[in-house]
Amino acid sequence: MVTSHKLPLFFEGATSPDEPRVQSTVHLSDRHTLSNRWTIDGYMIFESVVDGNCMFDALAHQLKCICNKSKTAECVRHEIVEFLKVNPGVKNKISADVLGGTQPQQYLSDMQKSGSWGDGVMLSAASLLYETPIKIVMQGNKDFFIGEGNTHREPITVGYVPLSGTTPNHFVSLIRSTHADGCGQSAVSGTAKCTTSSSSTGARESSETTHADKFDEASDLTNRPDEQLLASASRDFSGRQRSPQADWFITYPWLQFSRSRKVVFCSWCRETTHCYVTGMSKCEPAFTEKGFNNWKKGSEKLAEHSLSTAHRAAALFVAKKTTPSVAAQINTQMAKEQEQSRNRLLMEIHSIIFLMRQGLALRRGKDEANDNLHQVMELLARSGVVEARECLSSRMHLSHDIVNELCNLVGQRVLRMVLSEFSSLRAISKYSILGDETRDASGTEQLSVCFRWVDESLSVHEDFLGLYSLSGHGQTAEVLTHCLKDVLVRVQLPFADLHGQGYDGASAMAGAVSGVAQRMKDVCPNAHFIHCLAHCLNLAVSESAKTVPLMQFALDLVHQLVTFIRHSCKRTDIFHDVQQESKQQSDYAEGMHISPNISLRPLCPTRWTVKASAINSVICNYEHLMMTLERIQSDRRTPTGNCNSQLK
Repeated sequence: MVTSHKLPLFFEGATSPDEPRVQSTVHLSDRHTLSNRWTIDGYMIFESVVDGNCMFDALAHQLKCICNKSKTAECVRHEIVEFLKVNPGVKNKISADVLGGTQPQQYLSDMQKSGSWGDGVMLSAASLLYETPIKIVMQGNKDFFIGEGNTHREPITVGYVPLSGTTPNHFVSLIRSTHADGCGQSAVSGTAKCTTSSSSTGARESSETTHADKFDEASDLTNRPDEQLLASASRDFSGRQRSPQADWFITYPWLQFSRSRKVVFCSWCRETTHCYVTGMSKCEPAFTEKGFNNWKKGSEKLAEHSLSTAHRAAALFVAKKTTPSVAAQINTQMAKEQEQSRNRLLMEIHSIIFLMRQGLALRRGKDEANDNLHQVMELLARSGVVEARECLSSRMHLSHDIVNELCNLVGQRVLRMVLSEFSSLRAISKYSILGDETRDASGTEQLSVCFRWVDESLSVHEDFLGLYSLSGHGQTAEVLTHCLKDVLVRVQLPFADLHGQGYDGASAMAGAVSGVAQRMKDVCPNAHFIHCLAHCLNLAVSESAKTVPLMQFALDLVHQLVTFIRHSCKRTDIFHDVQQESKQQSDYAEGMHISPNISLRPLCPTRWTVKASAINSVICNYEHLMMTLERIQSDRRTPTGNCNSQLK
C-alpha cells in the first residue's frame, strides 16, 4: 500500500537555500551499483548524469516518454525559470521566508546556472508549466505528489534516491514496464541504463541504447551548401524549375539546408522553439518543423521571416546565450587594455636601454620633442610599431619622473645580474673595492664605486656599482667611508670578504691616521689598501719627465702647438686645408710616409691615457704643422699670436 505525503520544499540531503546548489562528486562505483540496491516493483529505472542537473535530466526524459515533448535538460531548466519570471502570480508566492532567507531574484539567478540542484519549488513550477502532475518516489514506498488536481493526465514519475549511504541526493526517471518501449534513452546523457525489477521473479534485465541509433540531425543540416546540393532541391513551379539560391545563406546566416529533406530551416527559431521564450508562440512551422521549400517566393518569405516577432525573439535568445555577460566583457576589455599598456611600456624600456647602451643622453635641454628618446620612438612609429605611435600620441609614461624611475630600474636589474654572477661563486667570493671622487657636468660631486673579483678561470672582473651623490654632505673621510659602507650593505657584499681597497693618493682617501683606507681597515682587517697603480705610474712619469729638460721641453711644445691650432677656428681651417692638399698630392704624401687623416689630440697634464696619442698626432702631422705655421705667418689677416716662436 503506497501512502501519499506532502512534498517538502527542499528534499532531504539537498543543500540549503543559502548554500551553493551544485551536485557533489559521486564515485562511479556508487553510481553503477544504484540499480542493484534500489528497486521499485513494475518500474524501469533510467539513471541520470551525476552533474547537478539530474532533476532536469529526469524531467526531460519523462516529458519525452509521457508527454511526447522532446527537450533537453538545459531547455527544461530554462523554461521553468522563465515561467517563474513571467508569471507574477506564481512568482509572488516565492518569498525570502519560503526560500530560507534567499531573495527570489537571487534564487532564480542561481537556478539558471547549470549544475545547480533543483528543489520542490522547481518541481511545483514544472507541474504548472507542463500541466502535468508529478510523482516523486523515495525509498520505503514513500510518494510525494505535486499538482494532484491534474488527474486527467498521467503523472510524471521521478525517483529521489541515494547514490551512496541512505540519504537521498539524486533524481532518476521511472517508467512503468508496460510503457518502457521507445523510452530506453535518456533525454540528455549519451547512454541510459534501464533496470526492470519484479518481486515475483527477482529477475533484472538491462539494456543500453545510444544516440547513434537516432537520425544524426547535426550532420544533415548545413549553412554553406554547394551548388550541386542546391540544384538537387530544385522544384517545378508552373513548368519552370526553381532551386534555393546560394546568396540566401550569405544574407541570412541563420538559414540551414537539410540534405535529406531538401528544405531549409531557421536555426535560431529551431533552437528556441523548445524553450519557454516569450513571443515564440507565433513562430512559423515552415521554418522550425516542416521545412520551407517554396523557392519561387523564397526571397520574399525569408525577408518576412527575418522581420517577424518570433524570429527577433529567437535572435535575442541566441545572442543572450552566445554573448558574454557584461562583467565578462568588462574583464576582457580590461585585460586587453592592460596588455596594450604593457607592450607600450616594454617598447619605451627597450628604447631607453638602447640609448643607455650607446652612452647617449635621453634628454637634450628643455625641447622634449627633439630629445633622443622621442626621436627614437618616432623612428619606431614611422617603421610601423603601433605601440610607439600610441605612446607618443597619448604621452603615457614619458614624464621625467617615470623615465628616471625606468632608468633606475634598468640599472638595478644590471646590478642584480652582476651580483648574481658573483654570488654563484661562493667558493672564491673575495673581492676588492675601488673608489674615486668625480664631478658631473652640473657640478654635483659624486663617488664612483667599483668592485673587483676573480672567477674560477682566474679572469679578472671589474664591475661598476654606481655613482653616489655627495652634495650637501661634504667630501670628508668620514662621509666617504659612510658612503662606501652603505653601498656594500645595499648590494649585500659582506665586509668579511673584503680583502682589498684602492683609491688615489689624496689625504682624505689614503690618510694613514683617519683616511678612508684606514677607517675601512678598522672595520675589515683584511682590506689592505693599495694606492692606485695608474695614479702612481702617472705621478712617477710626470715627476721624472720634469727632471729631464729635453723631455719637459718636448711635452710643453706639444701642448703649445696643439693649443695654438685648436683654439682658433681660422687656424684650424688652415690646418685642415693643408692636410687636404697633401692628401691630393699622393706622391708627396707617400714621400713623407705619414697619414694625412690623423687629427691633433689635446695633451692633458692629469689624464695620462691621452699623452701618447697627443704626442703621436704631432709627430705624424709635423710637416703639416710647419706648413700651417708658415701660411699663418704670411697671411696678415690671420692672427699670428706666438707663431714665430713656434716656427723657431
